[in-house]
Amino acid sequence: MDKYIEIKNLSKSFDETKVLINLNLNIKKNCISCIMGPSGTGKTTLVNIMMGLIEADSGEINGINPNSIGVVFQEDRLIEHLNAVENIYVVNNKTQSRENIISQLNFLGLNKEDIEKPVKNLSGGMRRRVCIIRAILFECETIIMDEPFKGLDDSLKKKVINHLVNNRKGRTILVITHDLNEAKELNAEIIDFTR
Repeated sequence: MDKYIEIKNLSKSFDETKVLINLNLNIKKNCISCIMGPSGTGKTTLVNIMMGLIEADSGEINGINPNSIGVVFQEDRLIEHLNAVENIYVVNNKTQSRENIISQLNFLGLNKEDIEKPVKNLSGGMRRRVCIIRAILFECETIIMDEPFKGLDDSLKKKVINHLVNNRKGRTILVITHDLNEAKELNAEIIDFTR
């Protein structure tokens, strides 16, 4: 089995703006890695190509199955009129019991009243936790998370990170973050996108 997700000579431009130029990178499988670097260096573009959401202009990515990725996007991308449990249940193709989903949400501080509300009525931090639980519970090989912990205070962030680490089940996790403390809490390999 491959030990790495291998990115070879990957390039992507949007109109006249070159975002990725002949990027070569090996990402360790079955580990947690953090992509770090200033805005505009192509971090989100890279993961969008990895997920099959956009096409690269040239180059290739080997060792990842785009059909087996759990995702936390920068935006919440929740179904606004459904409650937290329904949002997670629908995405997980009904492979998770409602009891397990509720237990996970409770553990991260969402009570019965919160869980029963449409997610459009939840706070930003609660919505992020729903997105994170949705990705953790998704049956997949890889989890990609784009600034997943924004809007969480430090103590809650620590609890969510510990929960992610304890429930990753050996999967490859790739996190985009600007926060070195998050990378340290995750005990992650750091991929530096500074140019």
